[in-house]
Amino acid sequence: MSTRRPQSRAIRPLTESLESRQLLTSTGLGGQSVSGVDADGDRWILKLQGPGDIRVTKQPDAAGDATELGDRSLIDAITVAGADPLTTRLVGQVRRVQGGDGKVFFSSLTELGGSSPNGSASIGINAIDMPDFWLGQTSTAVGAADPSIEIPDGVITLRFGGVDTTFTPTGGTPLNQNNQSDAFAVNLGLPSTQGTSIIINQSITSAQASTTTGGTATQDGVTFRVVGRLNQFQADQIVGNTQFPSTGFQGGGGTLVVSQADPASAITGQIGFFRVGGNATNLGVQVSGTNALISNFYIGGETNNVTMLAPLGSRSVSFGKGMDTVNLFTASIDTLQANRGALNSNVFVDRTIGRMTVGGDVVN
Repeated sequence: MSTRRPQSRAIRPLTESLESRQLLTSTGLGGQSVSGVDADGDRWILKLQGPGDIRVTKQPDAAGDATELGDRSLIDAITVAGADPLTTRLVGQVRRVQGGDGKVFFSSLTELGGSSPNGSASIGINAIDMPDFWLGQTSTAVGAADPSIEIPDGVITLRFGGVDTTFTPTGGTPLNQNNQSDAFAVNLGLPSTQGTSIIINQSITSAQASTTTGGTATQDGVTFRVVGRLNQFQADQIVGNTQFPSTGFQGGGGTLVVSQADPASAITGQIGFFRVGGNATNLGVQVSGTNALISNFYIGGETNNVTMLAPLGSRSVSFGKGMDTVNLFTASIDTLQANRGALNSNVFVDRTIGRMTVGGDVVN
């Protein structure tokens, strides 16, 4: 018969439960994964391949209580920290269920700093590939912060579903009815190599008529701001409210794409390929810096209030259909082509237009 004194249960250590809104699990690929359920039942997973950590926080319920990743609720924030600029990739997938829309909305995506090969600097993430994840206002709280993607240390390739200022969560107020100019932002710093590429399905903006007689409309907009060279910007469609034209510049609503110089390194802003496959409404594209050029600019569908600004010139500017309500400001254009007519458009150059071809009538 044993005479060993039994250990008291009172001093046994207990495991501490994880916070319900966060989940980190191994992917078997040297990284981590987070999975959950959207408000309409669609199932999603985010995998961080390579060095770094990922955290996902979901929006609280109507009572203000935290919701778990497996609950039917919207994503508030996605945070990536400690990424390696040469190897780390954030990959997202969505599995649509019956009654779902196949889209997962989030209010913010933030990169908190990476690690250089020698561990002495913070220089971003290699790639983000999450084509069914959309930036939108997922909070119903009054005065909630405008949605944003903030990657200050840069990303070489950013591919996601797009931005939708018209998305409204259950119980929320549509942004084009709140009498405020909501400004969504995608801010991408200078990556370690290669420049930046952005690929989206759509950018969707809207506006609200003035509440006073003779007043100006309240514009909602989204700005894609890239430091350094924008190798490629590609979208299927740029959607806007045709009744309320944007200005084509910062703070004027609509969709604005900017490639700007980096003061610290003197790397200039420049755009290699800008392409919209379909229609474009309320769109502004501009570059700045000592070599502010746009090499190739193409819109395949109908245009409505499109502005392009390239102070030091552009090579090829073309429109798959007509060139309607378009404003081009550039030092020179090598080739300008519209397959159909041109209506109510302005082309300003400091020097020359090498060749211009319009396939239909030119009016105003």
